[in-house]
Amino acid sequence: MDRIYLSDKDNIEFKYMDSCDKLIYLDQLRDYIIEYRDSLGLGSLVTFGTEIEYQGVEKEIIDKEIEDNFLSFKSIVETNIDIGGEVISIPMRDDLANWRDLRHVLNMIRSQEGIILDSKTSSHVHIGANVLRNYDNLLKFILLYSIYEGTIYRFAYMNRCNPRESMIPCAPPCAIKLAEDYEDISAIKRVSNINNRYDRFHGVNFMNLSSLKNYKEKNTIEFRMANGSLDPVLWQNIINLYSKLLLASTKDLDIDELIYKSYRLNYNRTNYSGFDKLDMPVSFEFADIVFDNILDKTNFLKQYYKDGTETQSEYNPTIVKSFTRYKK
Repeated sequence: MDRIYLSDKDNIEFKYMDSCDKLIYLDQLRDYIIEYRDSLGLGSLVTFGTEIEYQGVEKEIIDKEIEDNFLSFKSIVETNIDIGGEVISIPMRDDLANWRDLRHVLNMIRSQEGIILDSKTSSHVHIGANVLRNYDNLLKFILLYSIYEGTIYRFAYMNRCNPRESMIPCAPPCAIKLAEDYEDISAIKRVSNINNRYDRFHGVNFMNLSSLKNYKEKNTIEFRMANGSLDPVLWQNIINLYSKLLLASTKDLDIDELIYKSYRLNYNRTNYSGFDKLDMPVSFEFADIVFDNILDKTNFLKQYYKDGTETQSEYNPTIVKSFTRYKK
């Protein structure tokens, strides 16, 4: 597996693989380990910020660690957590220093005595909206997201196969609403026509969106669906997905086909009950659209597939077999 599928230079498109090759690939995927990387190849336009929630340790302890050792992060209150808090980063870029800092701060938090990640903690990521460049690309992102929301949610369950209990009040799916609103959103091409429609409590938060062309520190699209985690590899992998999903939205995609798929897939979807189930054909299709190399695709599919377990929507704290490797 390592020799075949670990290249960020070469691409293999799943749409050209026959069923036998896909079954061989999935069999090898079972034992695949995702490793922490020095760079994701995001380019200079992409910026990202993290919101790391934790529980079980007094915030004052983390405050001191952050103040003394991590200038790129800030410790703040998280009102949904009784004993604990949230660590947020400044805007970061895809370079070795930032990935080192993120790994170290996550390892610091997880090393604290009493630390837990339960049904309340989540992992939020902000991506600089300027990567989209124009409103037409924003429309393509909305369509891609509405089509593949279920795939994105299962991936964002991190090392679990189901959502945290707090997902529905804090980050419920919004694909149905986006599909319903698409005609109005596409008719009036103003950012305010989107961020005025929705509050921040959705899987994707558009309320910080102010410009699609210019970098501004708080001009972001926020992804809120991910379960809590202190694993650097899982954090890096979700940042990679969200960033490259937005980058893929700037490609020359067939907008009519996306509109058709969005309406068709959302017509009978009423909740997130199917997100826990595996849909490998759809996940292969999504990987081909979003990623341009086999390493990214394999890392995405491993976190989506996990250990192949399916659950039925109800929160279960059981963690699947570890599939990541990184330095402490």
